[in-house]
Amino acid sequence: MHNARQEWIEKYFKLKFSNDSTPNQIEDASYLKKGELSQIDHLYKYSGESEIKRLIEALVLNKYPKIRLNQPFNFNDPFDTRILPVYMKMPDLREYFVNGLIDKICKQIDADDECKEKIHTECIETLKIEEWQEWLLALAEINKKYDPDYQGSEEKLADEINQKYVLNHSKYCKEFQELVGISCFTEDCSNILMWSHYSDGHKGICLAYDVSSFASLSKTYNITDGALFPVRYLNKSQDLIDLTKKYFTHNFNPLVKLTPQEEICLMWKTILTKACCWSYEREWRLVYRLPNPPKESDRLLSLRPSHIYLGAKIAEDDEAALRKCAKEHGIPINKMQISDDGLELIIGK
Repeated sequence: MHNARQEWIEKYFKLKFSNDSTPNQIEDASYLKKGELSQIDHLYKYSGESEIKRLIEALVLNKYPKIRLNQPFNFNDPFDTRILPVYMKMPDLREYFVNGLIDKICKQIDADDECKEKIHTECIETLKIEEWQEWLLALAEINKKYDPDYQGSEEKLADEINQKYVLNHSKYCKEFQELVGISCFTEDCSNILMWSHYSDGHKGICLAYDVSSFASLSKTYNITDGALFPVRYLNKSQDLIDLTKKYFTHNFNPLVKLTPQEEICLMWKTILTKACCWSYEREWRLVYRLPNPPKESDRLLSLRPSHIYLGAKIAEDDEAALRKCAKEHGIPINKMQISDDGLELIIGK
């Protein structure tokens, strides 16, 4: 099943998020996604014990429980939606920086031709160093060697050089993540790991949502072409690496710039690509652009659950209260049970 999922998602990304995607290909991608969603029927969201109270309060008031759009820097995975720091592995960028340092030192000391050649050789030699911080320290040592008036340490100077890239990179990541609101769903309501991780060790709940109900969430987005996307799982995303390298290249070569389509691809591939170790989650993401700064109301969406699943270790009081509310609102409810062989979860009657 995972291979089949992977195949259609690869095809979807190729159609919709290629640098040269045509309007017809993007439309084909939307039809492909719509077809896959029609076979899934439901998407699921796991929640812990704290969400049980909120669900009951909402149902008592005849309201739907709120879905929260979270900003990625609040996710449990620090790699999630992180702009890759590819600049550390970019020879062109290092050469650009080294050449700039050579010019700076030579002008600063008014070097003659023999000295210029020596400085050039020493700086170019540093390009053999692979580790980023070690390379920066080597450059800092050369800079200090030819600037005896500099009072700081090599480490301080390396940090000053580093700021141009590492701090700018961190700032860009944060700005990118602040604009995005994401709510995560899965195709699987009986995954042991997800019940353990996201539902307080099987003491929480899992809510099911009809796929068709997502279309009502926004006037701007719709289910086939807008806010709901599948997550792809790759240990190495070369297409994303190439786009990110091109983005950073623009910092030192203004002639190299992402096209509007490439900017779209960089954004969505960053949001929708995760490492293969997460593939068991079979995740879908509801993605919105948030205002800056977002209000709490901007983060909340109302959606009616079509089914409630109780964790196998849910507290008796929570179970009784949820069953009562579910019955009053005509929402089916089931409790997960551990199978007789203790190796899987099954849906109880």
